[in-house]
Amino acid sequence: MQTSATTVGGSDKAGIPLSVRILARFSSPIAVTLVVAVILTIGYLFGEYATGGFERVWSGAEDSLGIRATATLFVLVAYLPLAHLLLDRWTARHLAALRASFGDSICWQRSTSTGVGAGLLGAAIFLSLFMVIPIAIAGIPRISYQLVAAAMSGAAFGWLAGRFAACMVRDSLRMSELARSLPHLDLLDLGALSPIAQQGLKSALLVALIPALSSHLSVAPGDRMIAAVAYLLIWSALTVVAFTLPVQGIHERIRREKQSQIKKVRAEIRDASQQVIEHRNDSAGDRLSALLDLEGRLERVREWPYDASSWRSFGLYLLLGLGSWIGAAAVERLLDSMW
Repeated sequence: MQTSATTVGGSDKAGIPLSVRILARFSSPIAVTLVVAVILTIGYLFGEYATGGFERVWSGAEDSLGIRATATLFVLVAYLPLAHLLLDRWTARHLAALRASFGDSICWQRSTSTGVGAGLLGAAIFLSLFMVIPIAIAGIPRISYQLVAAAMSGAAFGWLAGRFAACMVRDSLRMSELARSLPHLDLLDLGALSPIAQQGLKSALLVALIPALSSHLSVAPGDRMIAAVAYLLIWSALTVVAFTLPVQGIHERIRREKQSQIKKVRAEIRDASQQVIEHRNDSAGDRLSALLDLEGRLERVREWPYDASSWRSFGLYLLLGLGSWIGAAAVERLLDSMW
């Protein structure tokens, strides 16, 4: 894969999807995303109304899952470019913070890959899980507006999701590799590594919101349940990857430095202890006390750059998808009992 060096927060457009570049031009990308999501969803719902979809749901001829799932896909199609943009901006901000702490040794390589392969793979996986496999089991359904809209929105979602996931993994790997090459590391003051931890935490949040928003897709009867569970597991696994991969390099670096420094300090402790026993140095007692204190501080150094609040936040992110899935199932059961 070819790469080209850019400055932190540089404007190199290589490898950035067109939807992300368009969104970046607006002063309020979140507002634009909300507007796009509303337009797509209203347009789809109007089409359902015009083709009698709502009437069939109200009459009990069809369940509401198809309409809700496709509408949710349109929302996700609007969300994913925003997530991609936020990931790009947060990465640039974290790199700038690292450069402020570690100087010009921070060098970032932006990929020139267009992500076509990842997009095609994402679309193929999603369509296979929720359309190809169910059709193979239940038979070919009649062609309808809902089926066409579901296929189009599903393909678009899979394409955008694949490219976003590939970008997240690529940036996480580079952040991990960058951490391995940092020029110096103060184990007793790891505050300068906060941008790397923030990269993992924020990436995990962006990924975790996808299964949380698409819980309607996971409330499906019969032959779709296996696909729904697979879908939830895929995004849960990607959330774990987003959280751990950026900090993998600095985790290994901290562990290696910690073991090395503890080994040196313990060697000095043995030497100072011998001096105290043999009364060879009047200041050996003070030195031994200081060394024992340093050893204790080094042993308490966390090998992962996350604190307790970060781990709690990550646990909450993992529960977002599951909690949303359970909530949607409860609503579905309530609606079934009412109608």
